[in-house]
Amino acid sequence: MTFEQALKDGDLDVARAILAELVDLPDTGGLWMPECYADLAREYDRQGRHDDAIALLEQAIELGWGGKPHPRSDIAEFHLRAGRHDEAAAIWADLKASDPDDVW
Repeated sequence: MTFEQALKDGDLDVARAILAELVDLPDTGGLWMPECYADLAREYDRQGRHDDAIALLEQAIELGWGGKPHPRSDIAEFHLRAGRHDEAAAIWADLKASDPDDVW
């Protein structure tokens, strides 16, 4: 099974295992690992598995995932949906301090 198929089928744990096998290989079959981890994080979040989503998005960021707003704002949203308002607020405060002109 491929990562794309596992993600499409909602087999998130299988998709995660596939990424874990590919991430350190020189040839990832045309997959851009940061994007794959970010996509998988969003799917875990949709299933209410917020801690898994946070861990995966942190991995995506480590691998080079970026953008505006900063992807850590998504991590703050995952915390918010998990009921951790203080953690979300702290991340957004850090992001605002580091880039006051960003939309978040």
